[in-house]
Amino acid sequence: ARDSVPSPRGFPLEAGRRCVDGGVKAGRLRGDVKLEQGECCFEQPESGILLSETREGGRGGQPREGEKERDMAALQLSRAETLLRVSLCLVALCLAAFNLAGSSWKDASKHGSASPLALSSAAYFTVPNEQHWNANRYVSSIFIDSGAPIQQLRRHHYAVEFVPLPVHFGDQSLRVVLWDHPHVPTAVLTGPPSFTELGRRDFLAWVSSGRNVVFTGGYATLSSMNALFGFELEYVPYREGPYWRNDRNVGGTPFQYAPARIEETGAAYGVKIDSIPLTGYSMFDTNRDSLVFYIKYNKGIVCYVGAAFGDLDEADPWGAVLRAAVRM
Repeated sequence: ARDSVPSPRGFPLEAGRRCVDGGVKAGRLRGDVKLEQGECCFEQPESGILLSETREGGRGGQPREGEKERDMAALQLSRAETLLRVSLCLVALCLAAFNLAGSSWKDASKHGSASPLALSSAAYFTVPNEQHWNANRYVSSIFIDSGAPIQQLRRHHYAVEFVPLPVHFGDQSLRVVLWDHPHVPTAVLTGPPSFTELGRRDFLAWVSSGRNVVFTGGYATLSSMNALFGFELEYVPYREGPYWRNDRNVGGTPFQYAPARIEETGAAYGVKIDSIPLTGYSMFDTNRDSLVFYIKYNKGIVCYVGAAFGDLDEADPWGAVLRAAVRM
């Protein structure tokens, strides 16, 4: 059989290459083929035909370059698929945790009470994510001090309940009032409160939990706001009216329904707009001085209406501004 099948000549070897897989060195006889200098061959087992190959890839030789590239590509693809599976698992776990937390919050809101972890040290309930105002209703109850303008606050809202706030008495009296009226959303203070350190912490916790406190005008009131909340408000000397509504800031607040302009009908006290914190917004101002503004304080709101209401008529436009501040 070997004599009837002609055997091919060996392929030339490059300089420095060796015969592999049973190849025959040059100048030796393998089968019926005599190799010359620089050739190499091996015998194919099935037919006995002598074939010659170089080291670039043959039987027993090293893999070709194309095979190496395919192997590397397959390995990279396998790693990418594994990473993708791990990422999808992590995303699924995050979504499951988010849904579980959302369902727990909805259950707590459905029952109308906060969880025990949401109770503050001042012994009243927090109101998580409560909207601070509603365009269709007025507040049902208000904390007031002894000088609050009752007539302006009650105008058009005669069913509102006023709860005296003992700002000049002991800490226990203040805490009892906050405890007995957990659903009162707003307090109106017309003068500097005389809180002790414990009373100050209780009142700050009350505001921070989502409530609203409104201060009326006066230099002493501005100083008490700085001392109570840590603001750095700078009061300004007397600035004559009128005072204009700041339409850039009133959108989405009760002040958007307030008069566009309020006149100087009594003593008015303002602050420099630049001294209002970054979380605050001017509602009525003139010449870089703000007469009405509010400042976000944690979940709560601190409002300031810079008018002395003792000498104002019940129908004065300043009353509409005050009622808008109460609804914040």
